[in-house]
Amino acid sequence: MIESNIFAETEAKAKKAAAKKPETKTVRLPRKGAGEDNYELVGLNGKMWQIPCGKPVELPLPVYELVMRQQEARDALMDVQDNIPNEG
Repeated sequence: MIESNIFAETEAKAKKAAAKKPETKTVRLPRKGAGEDNYELVGLNGKMWQIPCGKPVELPLPVYELVMRQQEARDALMDVQDNIPNEG
């Protein structure tokens, strides 16, 4: 009797976890130049995401946060490169 009760509780928890929809956010990546791939590849925990540029895409929250960190790093790099004096 106790074993079946534990099994029922475990099964109920599993169903509840499966029914829970993961939190998502929408992102729109800027379009790329001519001749460049019009998508970004993002890898997280062994899973790859191909995110199209130029249109809104709904992503799971961890993937969204990773994409935002990548954009911030890219912007910071461009700021540094813009401030390097030209030799010549």
